[in-house]
Amino acid sequence: MFTINKLAWYLIGGALGLVLGVGFYFAQPVRWKGHAIVRIGQYSQTQIEPPSTVVERLRSLPFLKRVAERAKNSELIKLLNEDEGGGMVIRTTKNSDALEIAVFADSEEIARSAIDAIVSELISKHQAILNSYQVDTQRELVQLGLEIGVLSKRIETASEKSSGGDKAVAGFFILAIQHVLELKINRTWQLRESLSSANARPTSLVESAAVSEKRAFTSLWRTALLGMVLGLVVSFAWLRFVKYGTKNS
Repeated sequence: MFTINKLAWYLIGGALGLVLGVGFYFAQPVRWKGHAIVRIGQYSQTQIEPPSTVVERLRSLPFLKRVAERAKNSELIKLLNEDEGGGMVIRTTKNSDALEIAVFADSEEIARSAIDAIVSELISKHQAILNSYQVDTQRELVQLGLEIGVLSKRIETASEKSSGGDKAVAGFFILAIQHVLELKINRTWQLRESLSSANARPTSLVESAAVSEKRAFTSLWRTALLGMVLGLVVSFAWLRFVKYGTKNS
């Protein structure tokens, strides 16, 4: 049966442990996590860049320098560099075109500016690549249009000449040109399809970038409860020690 002294010790130990647990929760170091999921764009049913290439790009020093310039914070180079700060974690999603990017920093402002700058720089770079593909495609379409016009004119001329000459030779000539013409028309159709909105999609965020706290102990009440339990354990150990010392004396 508990005596008043024992009960008092347990109450004091539990109360002190509770207070220390609450104090530890608020005193523990806090890190901030900036998080974003990016979907890699595509062009002509092909990714603008494979995920492995995107990961290499994100970790490259030139890219980190542009991120720092965009965020107007040169310290981000050291924070995000894998060989120095190691503050950026990139995960690829299996069988998906999405990348998960996380940034860890000591302040909410740095974490937010870093993740926003990384996403903006990546989207900007991929948009430039996509624009380049589209410009090249438009140039090829113009060239194909000219070539199709020339071939169509040759077929027309050959047809006119065949009426007054060797029809067999002219027929073989026309068939040969028609084959090449069909190939170029098919290529034109493929290129026009690649420019459609269904086949050309820019890199984008799956969801808005978010910033959250990262603590070793994430729950206040659990930390307080743990402190109280430890306080009770210490009180029990102390009472056992005192009792053992009294018996020996």
